[in-house]
Amino acid sequence: MNERRSLPTVFLGDRFLSGEETPRVSLFDRAYLLGDSVFATLRGYGPRTFGKREHIERLFEAMDAYGIACPLSREALNELVKEALTRAGFPSSAVRITVSRGEGDGGFAISGNETPLLSIVVREIPAVSTNPLRAVVSELRAVPSSCLSPKHKVGSYMSHVFARAEATRRGAEEAILLSATSDAVVSGAASNIFAITQDRIVTPSEEDGARAGVLRHAVLRLAEDAGIRTEVRTLSRGVLEKADALFFTSSLLELRPVSTLDGVGLPQREHPLVVELQRRLRTHIDENAT
Repeated sequence: MNERRSLPTVFLGDRFLSGEETPRVSLFDRAYLLGDSVFATLRGYGPRTFGKREHIERLFEAMDAYGIACPLSREALNELVKEALTRAGFPSSAVRITVSRGEGDGGFAISGNETPLLSIVVREIPAVSTNPLRAVVSELRAVPSSCLSPKHKVGSYMSHVFARAEATRRGAEEAILLSATSDAVVSGAASNIFAITQDRIVTPSEEDGARAGVLRHAVLRLAEDAGIRTEVRTLSRGVLEKADALFFTSSLLELRPVSTLDGVGLPQREHPLVVELQRRLRTHIDENAT
Protein backbone atom coordinates (compact mmCIF):
# COMPACT_ATOMS: atom_id res chain seq x y z
CA MET A 1 0.00 0.00 0.00
CA ASN A 2 1.36 3.42 -0.93
CA GLU A 3 1.81 5.84 1.93
CA ARG A 4 -0.39 8.89 1.53
CA ARG A 5 1.77 11.97 1.65
CA SER A 6 0.79 15.31 3.09
CA LEU A 7 -0.72 17.98 0.91
CA PRO A 8 1.81 20.43 -0.55
CA THR A 9 2.23 23.94 0.81
CA VAL A 10 1.43 26.48 -1.91
CA PHE A 11 2.10 30.19 -2.27
CA LEU A 12 0.34 31.63 -5.31
CA GLY A 13 0.24 35.23 -6.42
CA ASP A 14 0.33 37.15 -3.19
CA ARG A 15 -0.61 34.68 -0.45
CA PHE A 16 -0.30 31.18 0.96
CA LEU A 17 -3.31 29.01 0.22
CA SER A 18 -5.10 27.52 3.18
CA GLY A 19 -6.02 23.94 3.98
CA GLU A 20 -7.11 21.97 0.95
CA GLU A 21 -7.80 25.08 -1.15
CA THR A 22 -7.30 24.28 -4.81
CA PRO A 23 -4.61 26.37 -6.58
CA ARG A 24 -6.10 28.07 -9.65
CA VAL A 25 -4.24 29.71 -12.52
CA SER A 26 -5.99 31.55 -15.34
CA LEU A 27 -6.64 29.73 -18.57
CA PHE A 28 -5.09 32.77 -20.26
CA ASP A 29 -1.81 32.65 -18.34
CA ARG A 30 1.07 32.45 -20.81
CA ALA A 31 2.78 29.70 -18.79
CA TYR A 32 -0.24 27.50 -19.50
CA LEU A 33 -0.68 28.58 -23.10
CA LEU A 34 2.95 28.88 -24.22
CA GLY A 35 5.25 27.59 -21.48
CA ASP A 36 6.28 31.24 -21.05
CA SER A 37 7.82 30.95 -17.60
CA VAL A 38 11.04 30.25 -15.72
CA PHE A 39 11.59 28.15 -12.64
CA ALA A 40 14.01 26.84 -10.05
CA THR A 41 13.94 23.57 -8.10
CA LEU A 42 15.55 23.00 -4.70
CA ARG A 43 15.55 20.20 -2.14
CA GLY A 44 14.34 21.03 1.33
CA TYR A 45 15.97 19.51 4.41
CA GLY A 46 13.41 20.30 7.07
CA PRO A 47 13.29 24.12 7.17
CA ARG A 48 16.63 24.43 5.34
CA THR A 49 17.82 24.26 1.73
CA PHE A 50 21.22 24.03 0.06
CA GLY A 51 22.31 26.74 -2.36
CA LYS A 52 19.08 28.73 -2.10
CA ARG A 53 20.67 32.08 -2.86
CA GLU A 54 22.47 30.61 -5.89
CA HIS A 55 19.21 29.15 -7.18
CA ILE A 56 17.37 32.43 -6.67
CA GLU A 57 20.15 34.38 -8.40
CA ARG A 58 19.96 32.06 -11.41
CA LEU A 59 16.19 32.43 -11.43
CA PHE A 60 16.58 36.20 -11.60
CA GLU A 61 19.16 35.83 -14.38
CA ALA A 62 16.61 33.78 -16.33
CA MET A 63 13.92 36.39 -15.76
CA ASP A 64 16.29 39.12 -16.96
CA ALA A 65 17.16 37.06 -20.05
CA TYR A 66 13.50 36.58 -21.02
CA GLY A 67 12.19 39.93 -19.86
CA ILE A 68 9.97 38.60 -17.07
CA ALA A 69 9.63 40.86 -14.05
CA CYS A 70 9.68 39.22 -10.62
CA PRO A 71 6.98 40.54 -8.25
CA LEU A 72 9.48 40.34 -5.36
CA SER A 73 13.10 41.25 -4.64
CA ARG A 74 15.74 38.57 -4.21
CA GLU A 75 15.72 38.98 -0.44
CA ALA A 76 11.93 38.90 -0.22
CA LEU A 77 11.82 35.73 -2.31
CA ASN A 78 14.51 34.16 -0.12
CA GLU A 79 12.44 34.89 3.00
CA LEU A 80 9.26 33.61 1.34
CA VAL A 81 10.90 30.27 0.51
CA LYS A 82 12.03 29.97 4.13
CA GLU A 83 8.49 30.64 5.32
CA ALA A 84 7.07 28.07 2.87
CA LEU A 85 9.45 25.40 4.19
CA THR A 86 8.59 26.24 7.80
CA ARG A 87 4.86 26.11 7.07
CA ALA A 88 5.23 22.76 5.28
CA GLY A 89 7.23 21.13 8.07
CA PHE A 90 8.35 18.23 5.87
CA PRO A 91 11.59 16.43 6.77
CA SER A 92 12.39 16.10 3.04
CA SER A 93 10.82 18.15 0.28
CA ALA A 94 11.01 19.45 -3.27
CA VAL A 95 10.66 23.21 -3.63
CA ARG A 96 9.54 24.55 -6.99
CA ILE A 97 9.64 28.31 -7.62
CA THR A 98 7.93 29.39 -10.84
CA VAL A 99 7.51 32.85 -12.33
CA SER A 100 5.14 33.08 -15.27
CA ARG A 101 4.94 36.09 -17.55
CA GLY A 102 1.26 35.95 -16.61
CA GLU A 103 -1.85 36.97 -18.48
CA GLY A 104 -1.42 39.18 -21.51
CA ASP A 105 -3.35 40.47 -24.50
CA GLY A 106 -3.44 37.07 -26.19
CA GLY A 107 -1.36 35.61 -29.02
CA PHE A 108 2.40 35.17 -29.18
CA ALA A 109 3.39 38.81 -28.94
CA ILE A 110 4.72 40.21 -25.68
CA SER A 111 2.81 43.43 -25.22
CA GLY A 112 4.31 44.60 -21.96
CA ASN A 113 0.89 44.57 -20.31
CA GLU A 114 1.43 41.16 -18.74
CA THR A 115 1.16 40.69 -14.97
CA PRO A 116 3.83 38.19 -13.77
CA LEU A 117 2.61 35.40 -11.49
CA LEU A 118 4.80 33.86 -8.77
CA SER A 119 4.22 30.45 -7.24
CA ILE A 120 6.12 28.40 -4.67
CA VAL A 121 5.17 24.77 -4.14
CA VAL A 122 6.69 22.65 -1.37
CA ARG A 123 5.83 18.97 -1.60
CA GLU A 124 7.02 16.08 0.51
CA ILE A 125 9.43 13.62 -1.14
CA PRO A 126 11.41 10.60 0.14
CA ALA A 127 14.68 11.19 1.96
CA VAL A 128 17.89 11.30 -0.07
CA SER A 129 18.93 7.92 -1.47
CA THR A 130 22.38 6.71 -2.46
CA ASN A 131 21.05 3.76 -4.47
CA PRO A 132 22.32 3.53 -8.06
CA LEU A 133 20.14 4.45 -11.03
CA ARG A 134 19.68 2.70 -14.34
CA ALA A 135 20.29 4.97 -17.33
CA VAL A 136 19.71 4.89 -21.08
CA VAL A 137 20.96 7.09 -23.89
CA SER A 138 17.81 8.72 -25.22
CA GLU A 139 16.80 8.54 -28.85
CA LEU A 140 15.74 12.17 -28.45
CA ARG A 141 18.38 14.87 -28.77
CA ALA A 142 18.96 17.92 -26.64
CA VAL A 143 17.54 21.23 -27.85
CA PRO A 144 20.52 23.12 -29.37
CA SER A 145 21.77 26.06 -27.34
CA SER A 146 21.38 28.18 -30.49
CA CYS A 147 17.62 27.59 -30.16
CA LEU A 148 17.18 27.78 -26.40
CA SER A 149 19.91 28.56 -23.88
CA PRO A 150 20.60 25.72 -21.43
CA LYS A 151 21.62 28.31 -18.82
CA HIS A 152 18.01 28.84 -17.80
CA LYS A 153 15.17 26.59 -16.71
CA VAL A 154 12.14 27.53 -18.76
CA GLY A 155 8.59 26.22 -18.72
CA SER A 156 8.96 24.66 -22.19
CA TYR A 157 10.31 21.35 -20.87
CA MET A 158 8.62 18.80 -23.12
CA SER A 159 11.85 17.37 -24.56
CA HIS A 160 13.00 16.51 -21.03
CA VAL A 161 9.59 15.06 -20.15
CA PHE A 162 9.64 12.75 -23.16
CA ALA A 163 13.26 11.72 -22.57
CA ARG A 164 12.37 10.67 -19.02
CA ALA A 165 9.26 8.87 -20.32
CA GLU A 166 11.47 6.98 -22.76
CA ALA A 167 13.76 5.97 -19.91
CA THR A 168 10.78 4.62 -17.98
CA ARG A 169 9.59 2.60 -21.00
CA ARG A 170 13.06 1.10 -21.29
CA GLY A 171 13.23 0.12 -17.62
CA ALA A 172 15.49 2.94 -16.43
CA GLU A 173 15.22 5.91 -14.09
CA GLU A 174 17.12 8.56 -16.06
CA ALA A 175 17.81 9.37 -19.70
CA ILE A 176 21.02 10.82 -21.13
CA LEU A 177 20.67 13.43 -23.86
CA LEU A 178 23.15 13.82 -26.70
CA SER A 179 23.80 16.89 -28.81
CA ALA A 180 21.48 17.48 -31.76
CA THR A 181 24.47 17.67 -34.12
CA SER A 182 26.93 15.08 -32.76
CA ASP A 183 27.40 12.26 -30.26
CA ALA A 184 28.59 14.67 -27.59
CA VAL A 185 26.90 14.06 -24.23
CA VAL A 186 24.90 17.02 -22.91
CA SER A 187 23.16 16.01 -19.68
CA GLY A 188 20.57 13.83 -18.05
CA ALA A 189 16.90 14.60 -18.59
CA ALA A 190 16.82 16.39 -15.23
CA SER A 191 20.40 16.18 -14.05
CA ASN A 192 24.05 16.70 -14.89
CA ILE A 193 26.19 13.69 -15.73
CA PHE A 194 29.76 12.77 -14.80
CA ALA A 195 32.01 9.96 -16.01
CA ILE A 196 35.01 8.47 -14.23
CA THR A 197 37.76 7.36 -16.54
CA GLN A 198 41.43 6.79 -15.72
CA ASP A 199 40.84 8.01 -12.14
CA ARG A 200 39.63 11.40 -13.25
CA ILE A 201 36.15 12.91 -13.29
CA VAL A 202 34.86 14.27 -16.58
CA THR A 203 31.66 16.23 -17.14
CA PRO A 204 30.30 17.92 -20.28
CA SER A 205 31.09 21.58 -20.77
CA GLU A 206 28.54 24.37 -20.82
CA GLU A 207 29.58 25.02 -24.43
CA ASP A 208 28.24 21.53 -25.23
CA GLY A 209 24.92 22.37 -23.57
CA ALA A 210 25.43 21.29 -19.97
CA ARG A 211 23.69 23.46 -17.38
CA ALA A 212 25.89 25.06 -14.74
CA GLY A 213 23.96 23.39 -11.93
CA VAL A 214 24.47 24.29 -8.28
CA LEU A 215 25.22 20.67 -7.34
CA ARG A 216 27.45 20.22 -10.39
CA HIS A 217 29.53 23.19 -9.27
CA ALA A 218 29.68 21.92 -5.68
CA VAL A 219 30.85 18.45 -6.75
CA LEU A 220 33.57 19.85 -9.01
CA ARG A 221 34.83 22.06 -6.20
CA LEU A 222 34.76 19.23 -3.65
CA ALA A 223 36.63 16.94 -6.05
CA GLU A 224 39.34 19.53 -6.62
CA ASP A 225 39.66 20.13 -2.86
CA ALA A 226 40.15 16.38 -2.42
CA GLY A 227 42.90 16.27 -5.05
CA ILE A 228 40.73 14.38 -7.53
CA ARG A 229 41.50 15.31 -11.13
CA THR A 230 38.56 16.91 -12.94
CA GLU A 231 37.94 17.84 -16.56
CA VAL A 232 35.11 19.92 -17.99
CA ARG A 233 35.15 19.15 -21.70
CA THR A 234 33.34 17.44 -24.55
CA LEU A 235 32.32 13.96 -23.42
CA SER A 236 31.52 11.63 -26.31
CA ARG A 237 29.09 8.74 -26.20
CA GLY A 238 32.00 6.39 -26.80
CA VAL A 239 33.80 7.61 -23.68
CA LEU A 240 30.56 7.30 -21.76
CA GLU A 241 30.19 3.66 -22.77
CA LYS A 242 33.80 2.84 -21.79
CA ALA A 243 33.79 4.71 -18.47
CA ASP A 244 34.66 2.96 -15.22
CA ALA A 245 31.70 4.62 -13.51
CA LEU A 246 28.99 7.21 -14.12
CA PHE A 247 26.96 9.36 -11.78
CA PHE A 248 24.26 12.03 -11.92
CA THR A 249 23.89 15.18 -9.84
CA SER A 250 20.92 17.45 -9.23
CA SER A 251 19.40 19.29 -6.31
CA LEU A 252 16.80 16.55 -5.82
CA LEU A 253 19.08 13.57 -6.51
CA GLU A 254 22.20 14.98 -4.84
CA LEU A 255 24.77 12.47 -6.21
CA ARG A 256 23.55 9.11 -7.54
CA PRO A 257 25.75 6.49 -9.23
CA VAL A 258 24.68 4.62 -12.36
CA SER A 259 24.38 0.83 -12.23
CA THR A 260 23.59 0.10 -15.89
CA LEU A 261 23.80 2.00 -19.18
CA ASP A 262 21.43 0.79 -21.90
CA GLY A 263 21.02 -2.43 -19.92
CA VAL A 264 24.76 -3.13 -19.60
CA GLY A 265 26.31 -3.12 -16.14
CA LEU A 266 29.02 -0.56 -15.37
CA PRO A 267 32.50 -1.93 -14.43
CA GLN A 268 32.30 -0.45 -10.91
CA ARG A 269 28.92 0.17 -9.33
CA GLU A 270 30.61 1.42 -6.16
CA HIS A 271 33.64 3.24 -7.48
CA PRO A 272 35.76 4.59 -4.59
CA LEU A 273 35.73 8.10 -6.06
CA VAL A 274 31.95 8.10 -6.19
CA VAL A 275 31.69 6.87 -2.62
CA GLU A 276 34.16 9.53 -1.47
CA LEU A 277 32.32 12.31 -3.29
CA GLN A 278 28.98 11.19 -1.90
CA ARG A 279 30.44 11.39 1.59
CA ARG A 280 31.99 14.80 1.03
CA LEU A 281 28.86 16.21 -0.59
CA ARG A 282 26.62 14.98 2.24
CA THR A 283 28.92 16.65 4.79
CA HIS A 284 29.08 19.82 2.71
CA ILE A 285 25.29 20.05 2.48
CA ASP A 286 24.84 19.37 6.21
CA GLU A 287 27.30 22.14 7.04
CA ASN A 288 26.02 24.72 4.53
CA ALA A 289 22.27 24.26 4.28
CA THR A 290 20.42 27.31 5.57
